[in-house]
Amino acid sequence: MSSSNNQNQQSFFDPATLIAIAAVGILWIMWNSYMRAKYPPTPVSPVEVSESQDGSGVGTRGQGSQEDLVRSEDRLRNLVAEQSGTSPLNGMSVAAELSARSEGHREKQESLLYHEDDYWRFAFSSQGMGIRDLKLLQFKDREFNPITLGRGEGFLPMETNLMGRRTPIDFEVERISENEYLGRAQVGELEIVKKVVVNSESYSLHTEVRVFGQSDGFMGLTSYLSEEVEVFESTSFFLPQFERQEFFISYGGGRTERVRVDPEASLSQSFDRTNIISIGSQYFAQAVVDRSGIIPEGRVIVDQPAQTVVAVLNYPVLTRTNEFVINYTGFMGPKSYQLLESIDRNLAGVVDFGFFGFIGHYILKIMVWFHGIVGNWGLSIILLTILVRIAVLPFMIMSFRSMKAMQVIQPRLKELREKYKDDRQKLNEEMMTLMRENKVNPLGGCLPLLLQFPIFIALYQVLGQSIELYQAPFFGWIQDLSLKDPFYVLPILMGITMFFQTRLTPNTLDPAQAKVMMAMPVIFSLFMLALPSGLTLYIFVSALFGVLQQMYFMRETSKTAAVAA
Repeated sequence: MSSSNNQNQQSFFDPATLIAIAAVGILWIMWNSYMRAKYPPTPVSPVEVSESQDGSGVGTRGQGSQEDLVRSEDRLRNLVAEQSGTSPLNGMSVAAELSARSEGHREKQESLLYHEDDYWRFAFSSQGMGIRDLKLLQFKDREFNPITLGRGEGFLPMETNLMGRRTPIDFEVERISENEYLGRAQVGELEIVKKVVVNSESYSLHTEVRVFGQSDGFMGLTSYLSEEVEVFESTSFFLPQFERQEFFISYGGGRTERVRVDPEASLSQSFDRTNIISIGSQYFAQAVVDRSGIIPEGRVIVDQPAQTVVAVLNYPVLTRTNEFVINYTGFMGPKSYQLLESIDRNLAGVVDFGFFGFIGHYILKIMVWFHGIVGNWGLSIILLTILVRIAVLPFMIMSFRSMKAMQVIQPRLKELREKYKDDRQKLNEEMMTLMRENKVNPLGGCLPLLLQFPIFIALYQVLGQSIELYQAPFFGWIQDLSLKDPFYVLPILMGITMFFQTRLTPNTLDPAQAKVMMAMPVIFSLFMLALPSGLTLYIFVSALFGVLQQMYFMRETSKTAAVAA
Protein backbone atom coordinates (compact mmCIF):
# COMPACT_ATOMS: atom_id res chain seq x y z
CA MET A 1 0.00 0.00 0.00
CA SER A 2 2.82 2.40 0.91
CA SER A 3 4.65 1.76 -2.33
CA SER A 4 1.49 2.40 -4.29
CA ASN A 5 0.83 5.64 -2.49
CA ASN A 6 4.27 6.94 -3.28
CA GLN A 7 3.84 6.49 -7.01
CA ASN A 8 2.35 9.86 -7.73
CA GLN A 9 3.58 12.17 -4.99
CA GLN A 10 4.45 15.60 -6.26
CA SER A 11 6.80 18.34 -5.05
CA PHE A 12 8.15 21.62 -6.33
CA PHE A 13 10.95 19.72 -8.09
CA ASP A 14 8.94 16.78 -9.42
CA PRO A 15 9.45 15.78 -13.09
CA ALA A 16 6.51 17.74 -14.47
CA THR A 17 7.50 20.86 -12.54
CA LEU A 18 11.13 20.67 -13.67
CA ILE A 19 10.06 20.35 -17.29
CA ALA A 20 7.71 23.32 -16.83
CA ILE A 21 10.48 25.44 -15.28
CA ALA A 22 12.88 24.56 -18.09
CA ALA A 23 10.23 25.39 -20.71
CA VAL A 24 9.40 28.72 -19.07
CA GLY A 25 13.10 29.59 -18.78
CA ILE A 26 13.72 28.85 -22.45
CA LEU A 27 10.65 30.87 -23.48
CA TRP A 28 11.85 33.77 -21.31
CA ILE A 29 15.27 33.78 -22.97
CA MET A 30 13.68 33.57 -26.42
CA TRP A 31 11.30 36.45 -25.61
CA ASN A 32 14.13 38.70 -24.42
CA SER A 33 16.11 37.90 -27.57
CA TYR A 34 13.07 38.66 -29.72
CA MET A 35 12.48 42.02 -28.01
CA ARG A 36 16.13 43.05 -28.43
CA ALA A 37 15.92 42.16 -32.11
CA LYS A 38 12.57 43.91 -32.61
CA TYR A 39 13.57 47.16 -30.87
CA PRO A 40 17.23 47.79 -31.70
CA PRO A 41 18.88 51.13 -30.84
CA THR A 42 17.92 53.95 -33.19
CA PRO A 43 21.02 55.00 -35.17
CA VAL A 44 21.96 58.65 -34.97
CA SER A 45 22.42 60.66 -38.11
CA PRO A 46 26.16 61.16 -38.59
CA VAL A 47 27.60 64.64 -38.36
CA GLU A 48 30.09 65.50 -41.06
CA VAL A 49 33.61 65.79 -39.70
CA SER A 50 36.65 66.80 -41.67
CA GLU A 51 39.37 64.21 -41.84
CA SER A 52 42.66 64.69 -40.11
CA GLN A 53 45.80 65.18 -42.15
CA ASP A 54 46.66 61.52 -41.94
CA GLY A 55 43.19 60.58 -43.15
CA SER A 56 42.28 58.80 -39.93
CA GLY A 57 39.33 61.05 -39.06
CA VAL A 58 38.37 61.81 -35.47
CA GLY A 59 40.17 59.72 -32.88
CA THR A 60 38.33 58.02 -30.01
CA ARG A 61 39.04 58.75 -26.37
CA GLY A 62 42.18 57.10 -25.12
CA GLN A 63 43.65 56.77 -28.61
CA GLY A 64 45.58 59.10 -30.85
CA SER A 65 46.88 62.56 -30.10
CA GLN A 66 45.47 65.32 -27.90
CA GLU A 67 44.32 67.02 -31.11
CA ASP A 68 42.21 63.95 -31.88
CA LEU A 69 40.60 64.19 -28.44
CA VAL A 70 39.83 67.88 -28.97
CA ARG A 71 38.24 67.10 -32.33
CA SER A 72 36.20 64.27 -30.81
CA GLU A 73 34.94 66.60 -28.08
CA ASP A 74 34.07 69.31 -30.62
CA ARG A 75 32.27 66.85 -32.84
CA LEU A 76 30.12 65.67 -29.94
CA ARG A 77 29.37 69.23 -28.84
CA ASN A 78 28.31 70.09 -32.37
CA LEU A 79 26.06 67.05 -32.42
CA VAL A 80 24.33 67.95 -29.16
CA ALA A 81 24.00 71.63 -30.06
CA GLU A 82 22.48 70.83 -33.46
CA GLN A 83 20.03 68.36 -31.95
CA SER A 84 18.93 70.86 -29.31
CA GLY A 85 17.21 72.74 -32.08
CA THR A 86 19.85 75.20 -33.31
CA SER A 87 23.21 74.82 -34.94
CA PRO A 88 26.24 76.60 -33.44
CA LEU A 89 27.92 76.72 -36.80
CA ASN A 90 25.91 79.64 -38.22
CA GLY A 91 26.87 78.74 -41.76
CA MET A 92 30.46 77.89 -40.93
CA SER A 93 31.83 74.44 -41.72
CA VAL A 94 32.83 72.00 -38.98
CA ALA A 95 36.41 72.29 -40.25
CA ALA A 96 36.34 76.06 -39.67
CA GLU A 97 35.01 75.54 -36.14
CA LEU A 98 37.76 73.02 -35.40
CA SER A 99 40.35 75.40 -36.83
CA ALA A 100 39.07 78.23 -34.62
CA ARG A 101 39.24 75.97 -31.58
CA SER A 102 42.77 74.85 -32.34
CA GLU A 103 43.82 78.50 -32.49
CA GLY A 104 42.63 78.93 -28.91
CA HIS A 105 39.03 80.10 -28.51
CA ARG A 106 39.03 79.55 -24.74
CA GLU A 107 39.32 82.81 -22.84
CA LYS A 108 40.29 81.12 -19.56
CA GLN A 109 42.01 77.94 -18.53
CA GLU A 110 39.95 75.42 -16.59
CA SER A 111 40.15 75.73 -12.81
CA LEU A 112 38.97 73.15 -10.26
CA LEU A 113 37.48 73.52 -6.78
CA TYR A 114 37.47 70.23 -4.86
CA HIS A 115 34.93 68.83 -2.43
CA GLU A 116 35.80 65.82 -0.27
CA ASP A 117 34.18 64.07 2.69
CA ASP A 118 33.58 60.51 3.88
CA TYR A 119 31.31 59.70 0.93
CA TRP A 120 32.92 61.09 -2.20
CA ARG A 121 35.56 63.29 -3.72
CA PHE A 122 35.03 65.44 -6.81
CA ALA A 123 35.83 68.82 -8.31
CA PHE A 124 33.63 71.62 -9.59
CA SER A 125 35.06 72.63 -12.93
CA SER A 126 34.98 76.23 -14.09
CA GLN A 127 33.72 74.82 -17.42
CA GLY A 128 29.96 74.88 -16.97
CA MET A 129 30.43 74.27 -13.22
CA GLY A 130 30.24 70.56 -14.07
CA ILE A 131 31.53 67.66 -11.96
CA ARG A 132 34.98 66.29 -12.71
CA ASP A 133 37.01 63.42 -11.23
CA LEU A 134 34.20 62.03 -9.05
CA LYS A 135 35.12 59.06 -6.85
CA LEU A 136 32.77 57.19 -4.51
CA LEU A 137 34.99 56.55 -1.49
CA GLN A 138 32.76 53.96 0.21
CA PHE A 139 32.62 51.66 -2.83
CA LYS A 140 35.31 49.76 -4.69
CA ASP A 141 35.35 48.20 -8.13
CA ARG A 142 36.34 44.58 -8.74
CA GLU A 143 40.00 45.63 -8.60
CA PHE A 144 39.35 47.40 -5.26
CA ASN A 145 39.81 50.89 -6.63
CA PRO A 146 37.29 53.65 -5.77
CA ILE A 147 34.29 53.76 -8.10
CA THR A 148 34.48 56.64 -10.58
CA LEU A 149 31.53 58.24 -12.37
CA GLY A 150 31.38 60.67 -15.28
CA ARG A 151 33.36 61.27 -18.42
CA GLY A 152 36.83 62.70 -18.02
CA GLU A 153 36.79 64.73 -21.25
CA GLY A 154 34.20 66.72 -23.16
CA PHE A 155 30.79 67.07 -21.52
CA LEU A 156 30.88 66.99 -17.73
CA PRO A 157 28.04 65.65 -15.58
CA MET A 158 25.82 68.46 -14.24
CA GLU A 159 27.44 70.95 -16.64
CA THR A 160 25.29 74.01 -17.45
CA ASN A 161 25.34 75.67 -20.84
CA LEU A 162 23.24 77.89 -23.11
CA MET A 163 21.07 76.07 -25.62
CA GLY A 164 22.83 76.00 -28.99
CA ARG A 165 26.22 76.99 -27.57
CA ARG A 166 29.08 74.73 -28.58
CA THR A 167 31.74 75.72 -26.05
CA PRO A 168 31.26 75.53 -22.26
CA ILE A 169 30.55 78.61 -20.18
CA ASP A 170 33.40 79.92 -18.00
CA PHE A 171 32.28 80.15 -14.36
CA GLU A 172 34.00 81.73 -11.40
CA VAL A 173 33.32 79.13 -8.68
CA GLU A 174 33.58 79.75 -4.95
CA ARG A 175 32.71 77.88 -1.79
CA ILE A 176 30.24 79.84 0.36
CA SER A 177 29.73 77.28 3.15
CA GLU A 178 30.72 73.74 4.02
CA ASN A 179 28.31 72.21 1.51
CA GLU A 180 27.34 75.17 -0.71
CA TYR A 181 29.04 76.37 -3.87
CA LEU A 182 28.30 79.37 -6.06
CA GLY A 183 29.30 79.97 -9.66
CA ARG A 184 29.00 83.20 -11.67
CA ALA A 185 29.44 83.70 -15.39
CA GLN A 186 28.94 86.52 -17.90
CA VAL A 187 28.01 85.75 -21.49
CA GLY A 188 27.37 88.94 -23.41
CA GLU A 189 24.43 90.70 -21.73
CA LEU A 190 23.53 87.61 -19.69
CA GLU A 191 24.62 87.03 -16.11
CA ILE A 192 24.39 83.38 -15.03
CA VAL A 193 24.40 82.40 -11.35
CA LYS A 194 24.53 78.75 -10.38
CA LYS A 195 24.18 77.55 -6.78
CA VAL A 196 24.80 73.92 -5.75
CA VAL A 197 24.05 72.45 -2.31
CA VAL A 198 25.87 69.16 -1.71
CA ASN A 199 24.08 66.45 0.29
CA SER A 200 26.69 63.74 0.62
CA GLU A 201 24.60 61.21 2.54
CA SER A 202 22.17 60.96 -0.36
CA TYR A 203 24.83 61.55 -3.07
CA SER A 204 22.74 64.44 -4.36
CA LEU A 205 23.42 67.94 -5.65
CA HIS A 206 20.52 70.37 -5.29
CA THR A 207 21.02 72.91 -8.06
CA GLU A 208 19.50 76.28 -8.94
CA VAL A 209 20.51 78.26 -12.02
CA ARG A 210 19.39 81.85 -12.62
CA VAL A 211 19.93 83.88 -15.77
CA PHE A 212 19.62 87.66 -15.49
CA GLY A 213 19.31 90.05 -18.41
CA GLN A 214 17.88 89.78 -21.90
CA SER A 215 19.32 88.73 -25.22
CA ASP A 216 17.64 87.91 -28.51
CA GLY A 217 20.00 84.97 -28.87
CA PHE A 218 19.12 83.45 -25.48
CA MET A 219 16.92 80.38 -26.08
CA GLY A 220 17.28 78.59 -22.75
CA LEU A 221 19.60 76.43 -20.68
CA THR A 222 20.99 72.94 -21.11
CA SER A 223 22.20 70.46 -18.50
CA TYR A 224 24.17 67.30 -19.24
CA LEU A 225 25.02 63.88 -17.91
CA SER A 226 27.88 62.00 -19.53
CA GLU A 227 29.73 58.72 -19.25
CA GLU A 228 32.11 56.67 -21.32
CA VAL A 229 30.67 53.70 -23.18
CA GLU A 230 31.18 50.54 -21.16
CA VAL A 231 31.77 47.16 -22.73
CA PHE A 232 30.66 44.06 -20.82
CA GLU A 233 31.06 40.35 -21.41
CA SER A 234 28.54 38.83 -23.77
CA THR A 235 25.66 36.81 -22.34
CA SER A 236 24.40 33.30 -23.02
CA PHE A 237 21.83 30.92 -21.57
CA PHE A 238 24.33 29.38 -19.16
CA LEU A 239 26.31 32.60 -18.59
CA PRO A 240 23.71 35.32 -17.98
CA GLN A 241 24.97 38.82 -17.18
CA PHE A 242 23.24 41.52 -15.19
CA GLU A 243 25.80 44.12 -16.20
CA ARG A 244 24.65 46.59 -18.80
CA GLN A 245 24.69 50.32 -19.45
CA GLU A 246 21.38 52.02 -20.02
CA PHE A 247 19.40 55.24 -19.93
CA PHE A 248 16.33 55.55 -17.74
CA ILE A 249 13.83 58.26 -18.69
CA SER A 250 10.62 59.35 -16.97
CA TYR A 251 8.68 61.67 -19.24
CA GLY A 252 5.27 63.01 -20.34
CA GLY A 253 2.21 61.43 -18.74
CA GLY A 254 4.16 59.39 -16.21
CA ARG A 255 5.68 57.16 -18.88
CA THR A 256 9.08 55.54 -18.31
CA GLU A 257 11.51 53.96 -20.71
CA ARG A 258 14.82 52.16 -20.60
CA VAL A 259 17.21 52.53 -23.52
CA ARG A 260 20.07 50.07 -23.50
CA VAL A 261 23.46 51.28 -24.73
CA ASP A 262 24.98 49.24 -27.54
CA PRO A 263 28.74 49.99 -27.60
CA GLU A 264 28.85 49.12 -31.30
CA ALA A 265 26.08 51.49 -32.44
CA SER A 266 25.32 55.20 -32.26
CA LEU A 267 21.98 56.36 -30.95
CA SER A 268 19.85 59.50 -30.76
CA GLN A 269 16.40 59.63 -29.23
CA SER A 270 14.33 62.50 -27.79
CA PHE A 271 11.61 62.64 -25.12
CA ASP A 272 9.07 65.36 -24.40
CA ARG A 273 8.30 66.73 -20.94
CA THR A 274 11.14 64.87 -19.24
CA ASN A 275 11.28 65.01 -15.46
CA ILE A 276 13.94 62.34 -14.79
CA ILE A 277 16.84 61.23 -16.94
CA SER A 278 19.63 58.88 -15.92
CA ILE A 279 22.70 57.03 -17.16
CA GLY A 280 23.50 53.91 -15.18
CA SER A 281 25.16 50.52 -15.05
CA GLN A 282 24.40 47.54 -12.83
CA TYR A 283 25.08 49.16 -9.46
CA PHE A 284 25.81 52.86 -10.01
CA ALA A 285 24.14 55.74 -11.82
CA GLN A 286 24.00 59.47 -12.38
CA ALA A 287 20.68 61.21 -12.81
CA VAL A 288 18.85 64.53 -12.90
CA VAL A 289 15.43 65.01 -11.28
CA ASP A 290 13.81 68.17 -12.59
CA ARG A 291 12.09 70.44 -10.06
CA SER A 292 11.56 73.48 -12.30
CA GLY A 293 8.46 75.31 -13.37
CA ILE A 294 9.67 74.74 -16.93
CA ILE A 295 9.42 71.10 -17.99
CA PRO A 296 12.53 70.27 -20.03
CA GLU A 297 12.90 68.23 -23.17
CA GLY A 298 15.21 65.23 -22.89
CA ARG A 299 17.56 63.60 -25.34
CA VAL A 300 19.82 60.57 -25.07
CA ILE A 301 22.83 60.20 -27.34
CA VAL A 302 25.40 57.46 -27.85
CA ASP A 303 28.29 58.69 -29.98
CA GLN A 304 30.07 55.50 -30.99
CA PRO A 305 33.17 57.14 -32.56
CA ALA A 306 33.78 59.12 -29.37
CA GLN A 307 32.70 56.13 -27.18
CA THR A 308 30.55 58.52 -25.15
CA VAL A 309 26.99 58.48 -23.84
CA VAL A 310 25.28 61.80 -23.13
CA ALA A 311 21.92 62.66 -21.61
CA VAL A 312 20.67 66.18 -22.28
CA LEU A 313 17.94 68.28 -20.66
CA ASN A 314 16.94 71.38 -22.62
CA TYR A 315 15.04 74.12 -20.76
CA PRO A 316 13.59 76.43 -23.46
CA VAL A 317 12.58 80.04 -22.91
CA LEU A 318 8.78 80.25 -22.90
CA THR A 319 8.34 83.92 -21.95
CA ARG A 320 10.89 86.72 -22.27
CA THR A 321 11.63 88.13 -18.80
CA ASN A 322 14.62 89.64 -17.03
CA GLU A 323 15.09 86.45 -14.99
CA PHE A 324 15.11 82.80 -16.07
CA VAL A 325 15.25 80.12 -13.32
CA ILE A 326 15.61 76.34 -13.32
CA ASN A 327 15.94 73.89 -10.40
CA TYR A 328 16.93 70.25 -10.35
CA THR A 329 18.45 67.61 -8.10
CA GLY A 330 21.48 65.81 -9.46
CA PHE A 331 22.44 62.33 -8.28
CA MET A 332 25.75 60.51 -8.68
CA GLY A 333 26.03 57.39 -6.57
CA PRO A 334 24.95 53.82 -5.77
CA LYS A 335 21.65 52.48 -7.11
CA SER A 336 20.16 51.88 -3.68
CA TYR A 337 16.38 51.61 -3.99
CA GLN A 338 15.77 53.14 -0.55
CA LEU A 339 18.25 55.94 -1.18
CA LEU A 340 16.79 56.84 -4.57
CA GLU A 341 13.25 56.67 -3.21
CA SER A 342 14.21 59.13 -0.46
CA ILE A 343 15.24 61.65 -3.15
CA ASP A 344 12.22 61.10 -5.39
CA ARG A 345 9.74 58.22 -5.53
CA ASN A 346 10.00 58.00 -9.31
CA LEU A 347 13.80 58.08 -9.24
CA ALA A 348 13.72 54.63 -7.60
CA GLY A 349 12.66 53.33 -11.03
CA VAL A 350 16.33 53.56 -12.02
CA VAL A 351 16.69 50.20 -10.24
CA ASP A 352 15.30 47.61 -12.65
CA PHE A 353 13.40 44.85 -10.83
CA GLY A 354 11.81 43.67 -14.04
CA PHE A 355 8.23 42.67 -14.89
CA PHE A 356 7.49 41.54 -11.33
CA GLY A 357 9.03 44.65 -9.80
CA PHE A 358 6.03 45.21 -7.55
CA ILE A 359 6.94 41.91 -5.85
CA GLY A 360 10.65 42.69 -5.92
CA HIS A 361 10.16 45.87 -3.89
CA TYR A 362 8.61 43.89 -1.03
CA ILE A 363 11.24 41.17 -1.28
CA LEU A 364 13.98 43.79 -0.89
CA LYS A 365 12.22 45.37 2.09
CA ILE A 366 11.93 41.96 3.78
CA MET A 367 15.61 41.27 3.13
CA VAL A 368 16.59 44.65 4.56
CA TRP A 369 14.44 43.94 7.63
CA PHE A 370 16.09 40.54 8.16
CA HIS A 371 19.51 42.13 7.68
CA GLY A 372 18.71 44.60 10.44
CA ILE A 373 18.23 41.60 12.74
CA VAL A 374 21.02 39.20 11.74
CA GLY A 375 23.53 41.64 10.18
CA ASN A 376 24.48 39.29 7.32
CA TRP A 377 23.01 39.39 3.82
CA GLY A 378 23.57 35.66 3.28
CA LEU A 379 21.60 34.81 6.41
CA SER A 380 18.95 37.30 5.27
CA ILE A 381 18.58 35.36 2.00
CA ILE A 382 18.25 32.07 3.91
CA LEU A 383 15.54 33.53 6.16
CA LEU A 384 13.77 34.96 3.12
CA THR A 385 13.89 31.53 1.45
CA ILE A 386 12.37 29.84 4.49
CA LEU A 387 9.69 32.53 4.68
CA VAL A 388 8.75 32.00 1.01
CA ARG A 389 8.59 28.22 1.46
CA ILE A 390 6.42 28.56 4.57
CA ALA A 391 4.14 30.98 2.72
CA VAL A 392 3.49 28.44 -0.05
CA LEU A 393 3.41 25.42 2.28
CA PRO A 394 -0.42 25.38 2.55
CA PHE A 395 -0.62 25.23 -1.23
CA MET A 396 1.98 22.45 -1.30
CA ILE A 397 -0.15 20.47 1.16
CA MET A 398 -3.21 21.17 -0.97
CA SER A 399 -1.30 19.94 -4.01
CA PHE A 400 -0.17 16.82 -2.17
CA ARG A 401 -3.73 16.00 -1.12
CA SER A 402 -4.97 16.62 -4.63
CA MET A 403 -2.41 14.18 -6.00
CA LYS A 404 -3.40 11.59 -3.41
CA ALA A 405 -7.03 11.94 -4.45
CA MET A 406 -5.95 11.63 -8.07
CA GLN A 407 -4.10 8.45 -7.17
CA VAL A 408 -7.26 6.94 -5.63
CA ILE A 409 -9.23 7.38 -8.85
CA GLN A 410 -6.43 6.21 -11.13
CA PRO A 411 -7.96 2.72 -11.65
CA ARG A 412 -11.30 4.22 -12.64
CA LEU A 413 -9.56 6.72 -14.97
CA LYS A 414 -7.81 3.81 -16.62
CA GLU A 415 -11.15 2.08 -17.14
CA LEU A 416 -12.61 5.21 -18.71
CA ARG A 417 -9.68 5.51 -21.10
CA GLU A 418 -10.22 1.95 -22.25
CA LYS A 419 -13.98 2.37 -22.52
CA TYR A 420 -13.97 5.67 -24.45
CA LYS A 421 -10.67 5.35 -26.31
CA ASP A 422 -12.44 6.14 -29.58
CA ASP A 423 -14.46 9.10 -28.26
CA ARG A 424 -12.24 11.84 -26.87
CA GLN A 425 -15.08 14.23 -26.09
CA LYS A 426 -17.01 11.67 -24.08
CA LEU A 427 -13.83 10.61 -22.31
CA ASN A 428 -13.10 14.17 -21.20
CA GLU A 429 -16.67 14.63 -19.97
CA GLU A 430 -16.61 11.42 -17.93
CA MET A 431 -13.17 12.19 -16.50
CA MET A 432 -14.25 15.69 -15.40
CA THR A 433 -17.41 14.22 -13.80
CA LEU A 434 -15.34 11.66 -11.92
CA MET A 435 -12.88 14.30 -10.68
CA ARG A 436 -15.69 16.61 -9.62
CA GLU A 437 -17.42 13.83 -7.64
CA ASN A 438 -14.18 13.00 -5.85
CA LYS A 439 -13.19 16.68 -5.36
CA VAL A 440 -10.03 16.35 -7.42
CA ASN A 441 -8.51 19.49 -8.93
CA PRO A 442 -6.49 18.53 -12.04
CA LEU A 443 -4.52 21.78 -11.74
CA GLY A 444 -3.79 21.36 -8.04
CA GLY A 445 -0.24 20.17 -8.70
CA CYS A 446 0.55 23.30 -10.74
CA LEU A 447 -0.61 25.85 -8.17
CA PRO A 448 2.59 25.91 -6.05
CA LEU A 449 4.65 26.40 -9.21
CA LEU A 450 2.42 29.24 -10.41
CA LEU A 451 2.80 30.96 -7.04
CA GLN A 452 6.56 30.50 -6.77
CA PHE A 453 7.47 31.40 -10.35
CA PRO A 454 6.77 35.20 -10.04
CA ILE A 455 8.58 35.21 -6.70
CA PHE A 456 11.57 33.43 -8.22
CA ILE A 457 11.76 35.83 -11.19
CA ALA A 458 11.40 38.89 -8.90
CA LEU A 459 14.05 37.52 -6.56
CA TYR A 460 16.30 36.81 -9.55
CA GLN A 461 16.16 40.52 -10.42
CA VAL A 462 16.47 41.75 -6.82
CA LEU A 463 19.53 39.65 -6.04
CA GLY A 464 21.11 40.58 -9.37
CA GLN A 465 20.45 44.34 -9.17
CA SER A 466 20.62 45.26 -5.46
CA ILE A 467 23.62 47.32 -4.39
CA GLU A 468 23.13 45.86 -0.90
CA LEU A 469 24.67 42.57 -2.09
CA TYR A 470 27.53 44.25 -3.96
CA GLN A 471 30.74 42.92 -2.37
CA ALA A 472 28.71 41.75 0.65
CA PRO A 473 30.35 38.69 2.29
CA PHE A 474 28.47 35.62 3.50
CA PHE A 475 31.07 33.38 5.12
CA GLY A 476 34.07 31.27 4.19
CA TRP A 477 34.74 31.21 0.49
CA ILE A 478 31.79 33.44 -0.44
CA GLN A 479 33.02 36.99 0.07
CA ASP A 480 30.80 38.70 -2.52
CA LEU A 481 27.15 37.66 -2.88
CA SER A 482 26.88 39.60 -6.14
CA LEU A 483 29.45 37.37 -7.84
CA LYS A 484 29.27 33.69 -8.76
CA ASP A 485 30.47 31.07 -6.28
CA PRO A 486 34.26 31.04 -6.96
CA PHE A 487 34.57 27.31 -6.25
CA TYR A 488 31.10 26.30 -7.53
CA VAL A 489 30.26 24.66 -4.21
CA LEU A 490 26.65 25.87 -4.11
CA PRO A 491 25.84 24.84 -7.73
CA ILE A 492 27.28 21.38 -7.05
CA LEU A 493 25.33 21.04 -3.80
CA MET A 494 22.24 22.16 -5.65
CA GLY A 495 22.77 19.49 -8.33
CA ILE A 496 23.26 16.81 -5.68
CA THR A 497 20.12 17.95 -3.86
CA MET A 498 18.04 17.88 -7.05
CA PHE A 499 19.42 14.45 -7.97
CA PHE A 500 18.56 13.12 -4.52
CA GLN A 501 15.06 14.55 -4.74
CA THR A 502 14.54 13.09 -8.22
CA ARG A 503 15.49 9.67 -6.91
CA LEU A 504 13.44 10.18 -3.78
CA THR A 505 10.27 10.91 -5.74
CA PRO A 506 9.05 7.75 -7.50
CA ASN A 507 7.45 8.26 -10.88
CA THR A 508 5.80 6.32 -13.66
CA LEU A 509 7.72 7.89 -16.54
CA ASP A 510 8.84 5.81 -19.50
CA PRO A 511 12.62 5.12 -19.80
CA ALA A 512 13.23 7.98 -22.26
CA GLN A 513 11.53 10.52 -19.96
CA ALA A 514 13.37 9.08 -16.98
CA LYS A 515 16.71 9.71 -18.70
CA VAL A 516 15.71 13.32 -19.36
CA MET A 517 14.79 13.80 -15.71
CA MET A 518 18.11 12.36 -14.58
CA ALA A 519 19.88 14.99 -16.71
CA MET A 520 17.89 17.91 -15.24
CA PRO A 521 20.10 18.30 -12.11
CA VAL A 522 23.15 18.63 -14.36
CA ILE A 523 21.40 21.22 -16.60
CA PHE A 524 20.27 23.31 -13.63
CA SER A 525 23.74 23.14 -12.05
CA LEU A 526 25.32 24.39 -15.30
CA PHE A 527 22.79 27.23 -15.44
CA MET A 528 23.69 28.23 -11.87
CA LEU A 529 27.45 28.32 -12.39
CA ALA A 530 27.47 31.99 -13.47
CA LEU A 531 24.57 33.23 -11.30
CA PRO A 532 25.29 35.50 -8.33
CA SER A 533 26.05 33.36 -5.30
CA GLY A 534 23.23 35.11 -3.43
CA LEU A 535 20.70 33.76 -5.93
CA THR A 536 22.38 30.34 -5.97
CA LEU A 537 22.13 30.28 -2.17
CA TYR A 538 18.39 30.93 -2.39
CA ILE A 539 17.83 28.12 -4.92
CA PHE A 540 19.93 25.64 -2.92
CA VAL A 541 18.17 26.37 0.38
CA SER A 542 14.78 26.21 -1.36
CA ALA A 543 15.64 22.82 -2.88
CA LEU A 544 16.92 21.52 0.46
CA PHE A 545 13.68 22.65 2.08
CA GLY A 546 11.81 20.81 -0.69
CA VAL A 547 13.70 17.57 0.05
CA LEU A 548 12.85 17.76 3.76
CA GLN A 549 9.26 18.53 2.88
CA GLN A 550 9.10 15.54 0.52
CA MET A 551 10.55 13.25 3.18
CA TYR A 552 7.92 14.47 5.65
CA PHE A 553 5.08 13.86 3.18
CA MET A 554 6.36 10.35 2.50
CA ARG A 555 6.59 9.63 6.21
CA GLU A 556 3.04 10.80 6.81
CA THR A 557 1.82 8.69 3.89
CA SER A 558 3.56 5.63 5.33
CA LYS A 559 1.94 6.21 8.75
CA THR A 560 -1.49 6.55 7.16
CA ALA A 561 -0.98 3.37 5.18
CA ALA A 562 0.14 1.48 8.30
CA VAL A 563 -2.93 2.61 10.28
CA ALA A 564 -5.24 1.66 7.40
CA ALA A 565 -3.66 -1.80 7.28
